[in-house]
Amino acid sequence: FYYPPGGFMGWHTNCKSPGLRLYIAYASHANKSFFRYLNEKEEVIDDYDDKGITIRLFDIPKEPPHFWHCVGSDCDRYSVGFKLSDK
Repeated sequence: FYYPPGGFMGWHTNCKSPGLRLYIAYASHANKSFFRYLNEKEEVIDDYDDKGITIRLFDIPKEPPHFWHCVGSDCDRYSVGFKLSDK
């Protein structure tokens, strides 16, 4: 995916395609793009990207509670995602 400044992907769960995910993101500036998610306490967590490469690993469950997440960027951000497992 490419996210230009002002680009985003809205809240979603990917629950129809569950499994372990690995995302590698490249951001042109530090702290100007993020991966946002709801934690177990339903608190919103903003995980800002470093300048350069940021790697994230997380699980997408099929059943509730789902893993709600979204992405936003105020710089050039590229990401590549891999589904590692559906177990």
